Amino acid sequence: GGIISDAETTNLNGDIIASGDFNVQGDAVLTGATSIDTSGANGTSQFAGTIEGANNLTLNAGSGDLAVSGTVGQSNRLGDLIVVDVANATFAADVAVVQFDLRDGSASITGGLDASSILEVANSTSAFGNARTANLTVSGGAVIVGQGGASDIIRIGRMQGTGNPDAIG
Repeated sequence: GGIISDAETTNLNGDIIASGDFNVQGDAVLTGATSIDTSGANGTSQFAGTIEGANNLTLNAGSGDLAVSGTVGQSNRLGDLIVVDVANATFAADVAVVQFDLRDGSASITGGLDASSILEVANSTSAFGNARTANLTVSGGAVIVGQGGASDIIRIGRMQGTGNPDAIG
C-alpha cells in the first residue's frame, strides 16, 4: 500500500519504496540521502509543506505524478534533487538545490530555480539504452545556475521559461 505521514514535520532518510502513493502532509526534512520510489505502482508522491535539508533527494514515480506545495531548500539548500522518472512534477514555489536533474518526464516550477552547481534536463539514457525525454518549465522567477565557477554545468535537452530568464553561470 501507500505511505502517508500526517505529522507536522517528517524526517526522511534512506531508501523508501511505496507500493502505492507517498504523501507527506506537513514539512519534510532530509536527515540523510533519501530516495523515494513509487514507480512499481506508478504512484503519486505529494509533499504538502516544504522540503529542507542539505542532503540528496531522488524521486522516481514511474508514470505517476509528483507535487510539492511548499518551497524546496529555502532555509537549508538541498544537495542533489534528482527526478528519475515522472509523468508530471509540479513545484508550486521556489526551488534551491546544489544540482537539479530531471531525467524523464515533465516538470514545472511556479517560482524560481536556483541550482548552485548543475542543471541537467534529459541528459541520460535509461537502463535499456532508450533516450529519455524531459521538459522543464520555470514560470515564476529567475533560473540561476552556478556561482560563476569553472565547475558550473548546464546540460539541457529542452527547457522553456517565461518571466525573467536571469543569471546563468
